[in-house]
Amino acid sequence: MGDEPPRPEVWPLVGRDAHLAAIRAAAGRAAGVLLVGPPGSGRTRLAGEAARALAGPGTRVVAVTATPWTRDTPLGAVAARLPDAAPGGDDDLAALRRARAAVRGDADRVLLVVDDVHLLDALSARLVHDLARHREAFVVLTARAGATLPEPVLALRVDGLLERVETADLGPDDADVLVERALGGPVEGATRHELGALSGGNPFLLRELVDAGRAQGALRRSGPVWRWYDDVTPPPRLREVVLARTAELTAPQRELAELLALGGPLGLEVVEALPGGDEVAALERAGVVVSRAAGRRLEIAPARRLDAAVLRATFSPLGARRAHRTLAAALATVLDGLAGHRRREDTVRLLTWRVAGGEAVEPGELVAAGDHVVGDDPALAERLFGEAVDRGGGFAAASRLAAVRTLRGRFGEAAEAHARAAREEASDDEHADLAVTRAMLLAWALADPDGAVRVHDELAARIGGRPAPDGLAVLRAMLLLEGAKYAEADALLDPVLARLAPGSPTELPALMVAASVRPMIGRLEDGAAIAERALELIGRDASGLSSGLRLQIRAGGLWTSRLAQGRLDEAATLARAWYEETRGSGTAEAAVPRAIYAFLLGVDAARRGRLTTAIRWFHEAAAQAPLPDLPCSPQLAGEMIATLGQAGRAEEAAAWQERVDRGEARDLVHFRPWLHLGEAWVHAAAGRVESAAARAREVADEAAAAGQLCYEVDALHVVVRCGQGALVADRLAEVAARVDGPLAALHARHAAAGVEDLDDVAEGYAACGMLLLAVEVATTAAAAHRDAARTGAATASAGRARTWLEACEAPDTPALRVRVAADLTSREREIAELAASGMSSRAIAERLVLSVRTVDNALGASYAKLGVKGRAELRAVFGRRSAAELDR
Repeated sequence: MGDEPPRPEVWPLVGRDAHLAAIRAAAGRAAGVLLVGPPGSGRTRLAGEAARALAGPGTRVVAVTATPWTRDTPLGAVAARLPDAAPGGDDDLAALRRARAAVRGDADRVLLVVDDVHLLDALSARLVHDLARHREAFVVLTARAGATLPEPVLALRVDGLLERVETADLGPDDADVLVERALGGPVEGATRHELGALSGGNPFLLRELVDAGRAQGALRRSGPVWRWYDDVTPPPRLREVVLARTAELTAPQRELAELLALGGPLGLEVVEALPGGDEVAALERAGVVVSRAAGRRLEIAPARRLDAAVLRATFSPLGARRAHRTLAAALATVLDGLAGHRRREDTVRLLTWRVAGGEAVEPGELVAAGDHVVGDDPALAERLFGEAVDRGGGFAAASRLAAVRTLRGRFGEAAEAHARAAREEASDDEHADLAVTRAMLLAWALADPDGAVRVHDELAARIGGRPAPDGLAVLRAMLLLEGAKYAEADALLDPVLARLAPGSPTELPALMVAASVRPMIGRLEDGAAIAERALELIGRDASGLSSGLRLQIRAGGLWTSRLAQGRLDEAATLARAWYEETRGSGTAEAAVPRAIYAFLLGVDAARRGRLTTAIRWFHEAAAQAPLPDLPCSPQLAGEMIATLGQAGRAEEAAAWQERVDRGEARDLVHFRPWLHLGEAWVHAAAGRVESAAARAREVADEAAAAGQLCYEVDALHVVVRCGQGALVADRLAEVAARVDGPLAALHARHAAAGVEDLDDVAEGYAACGMLLLAVEVATTAAAAHRDAARTGAATASAGRARTWLEACEAPDTPALRVRVAADLTSREREIAELAASGMSSRAIAERLVLSVRTVDNALGASYAKLGVKGRAELRAVFGRRSAAELDR
């Protein structure tokens, strides 16, 4: 934590530009402004900023603060700031004259700022009125929303001399900006969401939460990204504020507020059945609760999540049990009167409260309730399934508990629930279907392929000589998938998918495995269609059993297929929606799914050339858990290295490669090419373009051996981007012909493109949204047109490249240097790029095993060909940037 920035003494002002503009406008036509807002919304800060904005040369600024302690003293607030204004035994008129003179002084213009004007004593309020009415001062006043204004101040409003400016709490976007600017760096999504939701956008509460989180060490940085590494809870100071406010309530009001904090929001009819229910209107007037329409019902909810969190924390275990029984009794009374008109949600809530109250509940009821809520509230579903397991719910409860824990990214605990379910009595089909997801969990999420094989062997032993269920074939296909034996897996799956009846329990596991296999062998449209069918089944599934399959089907099936097809917009829309689902689940919840979805968004940004944004997303993904614990660690590390390399951030790319070499990223054969391709960009960023191309060819061979067609296409295209398309054009065309979608074909066209085709290829990439590739190809086209003396075409291509480059973020790839390298030999280009990166001749000689004289001679030839005078100009020509420069 020692390298974290210091806490700012003053937080930035965010979301108040319109307010300041309104204040400036009022200064030209009114006698003052009244800033009205809830406590902590920043009225005082805004008034101070307004004073600074309005105070010009010769302006006298007088700032006073009214308090409850000065309210009973005539001119108390003013005298505390201006001793000369103290009444001194005068009558009120004389005292007012003295005070007006003290405020005016000898200044040409006076600006009077009064904080909490609703607390002013009567004489001070008259002073404000007189100064404003006679235009002896421009007044900036603040007041708490809902407070009663002193009559003299109210008179200014009635007479139109005082303009009102509302200072509501910040909206979600402004709250996010405020937190990130205050912390000096990006904040991961769930942390932003929780801080905003708990504070309600109130700047004071935001600051208190952030400062407390930093002091406790719960809010800290991982790389450049801030994350709250626990549940966001109210700090002691805020707890004291809330409890002091609720201490003013009567005993019945306090009890009702506590019950609403524990069980809210509640329908009005339930609230009225609770102890103290007739106090609900008083609580709403006090700002403790709010009422809102929910369809045809009226709901009552705590006004602030923060207050509710504080009140919940006051319950002892015994008190919470009794309170849940009280809530259950009230809801049961209401439901008894509804007869056949009960809502399913009410029944689930009643069951949940009965369990929390220690009452006896049948396991089957708990399983049914968990099935109902698993889609909207996985955490509640896990509690219900867990209770069902503890109460003897058998296979149905344990299998669902495993599924929902997988959905929530709690993989170790999911494996424990799977093991328990495997010991329960169930049919061969049920055990086979569960074994598929259990083996996938072990191999993919927990990096335990041997454990996945043991699951297969246990299932085979259980079945013995009985007819093997289709689930066993699906399990074998899954093991082949994890071993990168895609053709064999596909051959096993085809007959199973053909004979499975719709609605069969084995259908969904089979679709999940097929959705992951098909993209690897180039059947992208099939993969996407199968994934969409599987997700539709999950959406219709009335049980919680399918929930654990969703993450793999989404990321490994649908998104992967859309990305590899070049349908970037569709892939991005999916990833954004999935990521948003996890933002509201809490900082301590869904960390692994959130990491995967953040990774998907990073890949989208990288493909669009928004490299800085992509790196930020990758850092957010890496902040969710230690890298070895992330199932997506091979892809994440490979993409991070590749993106840093394409941004020219050679040292950072090399540092990440060192982490890979130390084994921090999982070595899963299924994702090995994705991981290894990053190393090519380490070479490229360091100026070793030929080495980069060679490493990419090795990765292509590795993918080809495993039958991973899409990975092979990607690796071969990196060779093309390194300027060696002619070496792989035929091979890339042959592989691309076996892959669905336009992107692979476009890569093949790029490899074989002559000068006449390059502009069309560039437009093709731009149409896909892949603007960095469009820039690279257009840059190559411009150079080729210049070489062919096509000045007009060269200018047009260069113009398109510049336009697309504006949408990218600091790319620095070998293809973008083609304009300066066309006349250099490969050795001259390699030496020139190393020199442009800042290396000395001796260092270059040592790296390339050459003599210093050979390096200097090559540099001299490069200078002559490029028309530059030395290394400084060479650096500018090649556009080399250090990581430090890019960060500025």
